[in-house]
Amino acid sequence: MSPPTSASRRFPFDCPICRVLTESRSFPLHFDNGLAWEKGGLWLLRCSHCHGFTYWQGEPSVHEGRVLSGHMIWPIVLKGPPPHQDMPEAVRLDYEEARKIEGTSPRAAAALLRLAIERLCAEFGATGRSINDCIADLRRRGTPDNVRKTLDLIRVVGNNAVHVGEFQSAEIADIIPDLFALMNWIVEEMISMPRRVNHLIERLPESSRNVIRMREEESPVAH
Repeated sequence: MSPPTSASRRFPFDCPICRVLTESRSFPLHFDNGLAWEKGGLWLLRCSHCHGFTYWQGEPSVHEGRVLSGHMIWPIVLKGPPPHQDMPEAVRLDYEEARKIEGTSPRAAAALLRLAIERLCAEFGATGRSINDCIADLRRRGTPDNVRKTLDLIRVVGNNAVHVGEFQSAEIADIIPDLFALMNWIVEEMISMPRRVNHLIERLPESSRNVIRMREEESPVAH
């Protein structure tokens, strides 16, 4: 017995395979349970440009580039920006894992970014029994306010993402693109920029380097 055919829907979609905005057609997959064909909740979306298929959990619906229903499960599309080139390896692994699952589980991605900043705090030399303690320790070390506030923001969103009633998945999905960008900004501010400044200082004459070092030794840590 052949599987039943279903009327397909058509709508514009940015194909992740050929990266062309073109008309796509969706139709459900049917499974033979031995007695009859039945829907299993999986759908195919066929690109009219490259004729490639994407696989979806739930019926896909897209309007003006925004996915209204369904979750694309293949191919995996990395949505967040790539990690900063100076991001420490342990932090990068959590960051990349969060990128892979952002589209299917924004909550889990937010929780992974929370873990990533916990590792990042350790890279900055912070100590404490919890991530909250580590951020407080960074304050004592004179870490800029904006960096600490950003770390706290990612911590709070990551915590709330796994607690019932704190955030809806749609709210997390709206926030998380900014969290990826902020992670890269922290790395730029705390790792990349100091490296560049130190590299330039090392190119100065020794007498000038000594003046800068003496000034740094005299400057109290701001609280």
